[in-house]
Amino acid sequence: MASRLRRSPLASVAGLTLLLGACSSATAPVAAPTTTTIAAPTTTEAPTELIVLVTNDDGVDAVGLDVVVAALKNLDDVVVHVVVPRDNQSGVGDLTADGTVTSAPDETINGFAATVVDGTPGDAVTWAIRELDPTPNLIIAGPNEGQNIGVFAEQSAVVGAGKVGARNGIPGLALGLGIPAPYDFEQASQIALDWVEDNRTSILNGSAPTDVTLINIPNCVDGGEFKGLLEVPVADTFGERDPFATDCAASPDEVVDDVDAFLAGYGSVSTITVE
Repeated sequence: MASRLRRSPLASVAGLTLLLGACSSATAPVAAPTTTTIAAPTTTEAPTELIVLVTNDDGVDAVGLDVVVAALKNLDDVVVHVVVPRDNQSGVGDLTADGTVTSAPDETINGFAATVVDGTPGDAVTWAIRELDPTPNLIIAGPNEGQNIGVFAEQSAVVGAGKVGARNGIPGLALGLGIPAPYDFEQASQIALDWVEDNRTSILNGSAPTDVTLINIPNCVDGGEFKGLLEVPVADTFGERDPFATDCAASPDEVVDDVDAFLAGYGSVSTITVE
């Protein structure tokens, strides 16, 4: 059986004496209790709504523009703004005006609201960054009619639009479709949507690099089949290669850059870093 601790009579008397002494003495001042306020933690949640600026270098009446906008509008939590040059601006690169440009409301061929600017695709992006609230967090440029592979990429106005956005901290996607016509804008739109869904989270939480992703999609009307997407660097030169001689039935021994990939029937995916 467990033993029970017994308090000694002496200890009880001593405790009582001390208690009585304390009661008979003057009451000591009691310090006011101190409280510490703990600030509530602050958290900044990433936005859930993706604000997309769609532009191009072919103007508001371009079929590809309309198809891409329609596809994007079917995505949940995506707001689409269309700002494009009034006239065709192919091949102007990232050229922008020295001052402000004029703008006017317009619409795409199927009635989507748009703004046209009297300037380049780069001017369209600059106008959108300045005028739209909230500012877009993604720029999609194109698809334009013609491949932007190799040295063509530097001259491309849809790539140029992406560069202007990237310099302002906004990642971009530029799309080019290989000649000849007819162009498969539906395929390009699906590739764009897949890319958006794959990168949506990093774009919204701010972790996406502010680069331009350039995708060139070959036209396989002359034979063979589209082989899918392949990540490759942009070629510095065409060398002996004809940039228009696409052969989707080809089976190259190696693919080292976007020209090799595109000419063999791959969709080339290249990252353009903007300083």
